[in-house]
Amino acid sequence: GRAFQVRDDIMDFEWVDVPLGKTAKKDIANHRGMVSFMGITKTKDLLQELEFALLEIANTFQTPKFSDMVEFIVHGEVK
Repeated sequence: GRAFQVRDDIMDFEWVDVPLGKTAKKDIANHRGMVSFMGITKTKDLLQELEFALLEIANTFQTPKFSDMVEFIVHGEVK
């Protein structure tokens, strides 16, 4: 859940014409979200840390479906 929210905050900051289900940059304008508190670089670093932690957990289950889910949450696609 946290990785999803951090990615959503990054998308809100970076993307303009993407159907996010809300107005882009609204979180920044309202001083909400991780990017407002940490800045975009540190927020991206946090997402990468969360991805590594989740993939480490996924490896213990030894199923590609969990790893695919992590990839989708963090990157929006499965490689």
